[in-house]
Amino acid sequence: MRSRRLVLPLIVSAAALAGAAAPARASSTAVPPEWAPAVARAAEAYEAGRCADVLAAFATLPAEAATSLDGVSLYRWGFCVGNAGRGDAFDYYRRAAEKLQAETAAAGAPLDAYFYRVNALLNLDLAPEAEAAAKLAVERYRAGTLTVPQDDATAWFRLGKLFNDSGDPQGAMAPFGRALDAVAARPGSLRAAYLERIANAARLAGDAALAQRANAMLLAAASAPGATPDSPLQRMRALVRAGRYDDARSLLEELARDRGDLGMIAQYALGTLDRVRDVEARGGRPEPRASLDGRSYPGALSLEEALTATGREGWTAIGEGRVVEVPRKNRDLPGTRPAAALETMQRLLPVESRFAGLLLDAVASGAPLREWAVQGGFAPLILQPWERLVVDRDSAARQAQVIDLKQP
Repeated sequence: MRSRRLVLPLIVSAAALAGAAAPARASSTAVPPEWAPAVARAAEAYEAGRCADVLAAFATLPAEAATSLDGVSLYRWGFCVGNAGRGDAFDYYRRAAEKLQAETAAAGAPLDAYFYRVNALLNLDLAPEAEAAAKLAVERYRAGTLTVPQDDATAWFRLGKLFNDSGDPQGAMAPFGRALDAVAARPGSLRAAYLERIANAARLAGDAALAQRANAMLLAAASAPGATPDSPLQRMRALVRAGRYDDARSLLEELARDRGDLGMIAQYALGTLDRVRDVEARGGRPEPRASLDGRSYPGALSLEEALTATGREGWTAIGEGRVVEVPRKNRDLPGTRPAAALETMQRLLPVESRFAGLLLDAVASGAPLREWAVQGGFAPLILQPWERLVVDRDSAARQAQVIDLKQP
């Protein structure tokens, strides 16, 4: 039996859907005339990132609509149900995938039918089926039976994502470039979330020029009037990708005042920048470890797995570190203070450099870093200086020895 875990793309939220609204695209599947106004309102609201309005529009339809609507509408409905925490989106995605499979069985289906079919399959945790469906779309595009409007930035983005989902990230670069060309001709015509996806995909595929171009457009979009609620985080991630760490830090220090999830995200991102600063101050260089195909890290690890493995390596080096007494930083004060020995810090540097690079990848891509850190046991490696961890572990070990000696 397959898992019902929903595999949503990174950086997905109601706010992430928002941006300049693209034209709503109608499915080729007809709906009853009396349903059409509600379906049109839902489509427009979805493109604008307003999931509450999507659900309100669908709520006006009879119960049978939840099984009878076209596949694209069912996908949108399911996405917003899940995004709003109003139930299980699984059945919506399953029905959407079934209807869109039928719709794309023969050439002539619109691009969105392929796009949402692949997304539905991915959200059903059916990765092999999603890849096959994406390959079908790419084959038909190359054969000329699937066309893309020349000036439609969203359509070019979606074609690029289909290339990426088909296992051809390098092939995605040309459609992504066409999407940016369309945005340049008509600023604001592509969601900020899509610009971010292009920036990350290009960075992982080794296309630095395209990544920088998308990132610059994203920074401009995040600063534009009417930017969406998610734009502070989008702007922060764009600043990190651009290497503008001081600007990112200033923004994060404001966001860290929030007492909710936003504040926690900011704290872990600030910890990442602290680790980068520590590494660079000691002559190291953060080393993002993505392979050129953007699919895995050395050893075929995912980013989460690579962070966990490098974190274990860091903990081992910290635990084996040696502590010495050195003069206090304020030389006017008497006595000494404990510090990690030079050879310990030299051993830690390459590990911490790799770890900092992985953290930058996680922050830049919008990964759930806090969740990964707690589950993987490496949260302190983000939030505290590694030298302090060496000293604290040594102190704890010494204290344990004292207590043991006192035992009868």
